[in-house]
Amino acid sequence: MAVHSHVASSRETMGSATFAGGPFYCAQGSLSNAFTQCMYGLMLNVNNLISLTKSFSTKKEIDDVANLTDARVYLYSGSKDSVVYPAVMKALDTYFQSFTDSKNIKTNFNTGSEHCQPTDNFGNSCAYKGSPYINNCGMDGAGEALQWIYGTLKPKVTPVKSNMLSISQSKFIPSGYTTSSLSVSSTAYVYVPTGCKSTKLGDGKCRVHIAFHGCLQTTADIGDKYYTNAGYNEWAEANNIVVLYPQAAKSSFMPSNPNGCWDWWGYVSSNYALKDGPQMQMVRNMVHSLIDK
Repeated sequence: MAVHSHVASSRETMGSATFAGGPFYCAQGSLSNAFTQCMYGLMLNVNNLISLTKSFSTKKEIDDVANLTDARVYLYSGSKDSVVYPAVMKALDTYFQSFTDSKNIKTNFNTGSEHCQPTDNFGNSCAYKGSPYINNCGMDGAGEALQWIYGTLKPKVTPVKSNMLSISQSKFIPSGYTTSSLSVSSTAYVYVPTGCKSTKLGDGKCRVHIAFHGCLQTTADIGDKYYTNAGYNEWAEANNIVVLYPQAAKSSFMPSNPNGCWDWWGYVSSNYALKDGPQMQMVRNMVHSLIDK
């Protein structure tokens, strides 16, 4: 979802970090493609995805791809990942290389982790595959990503528990949808650093970072582990970065999303990767609401 959000809304997004994901529009609306191409890299045609992206841009269904030229991109793939094969992340690197200046792309493909969000202080052992899909690998994935996207940052500090707030996600859902039809939770979370509580975010003193959880990382699956232990809040508190944690939800039927994934193959809408994709609209509405406060 981070890739889709960045590419579709590149005009207002300075960069993105992807932990085990595929290129933009990788599944092309097909669950079969999602499994074969976007998880295992089988028959994955990156050049075709690049052409489709340019076409979406020309038709203004996503922002102008020229915005990606100076974007900051961080890519992580554990060398032992058996869920999203490293080949898929290398394809994502190739994808971004076609739009983004190579000096702005940083990769970490050498850490011996399974499929996870890597941290330096929380989670399972690095090579373990399983819930909550947060592994202690002795490296700070969130920190590496944030420092690459935003540049030099102050050292991380202990986050303030009361700065983690819950917000109504329901009111940001686009017309014609409900939480159940969109496969999202009624509640999202946002970490608001102490230095951002008394300032208007749109004045430039604070920045907004979106942290999308992965499949099987919904609150129903792992409680608060992702939005409190993925590693972002420590850096956010020290550097006035507001972190938005939107929340997908599991759904068994209409739509079928049993693992609580964000829509990266079209289970809600064929426009899932475009600016008018319903989940994309919801998240963008939340970001704009934070900035306008």
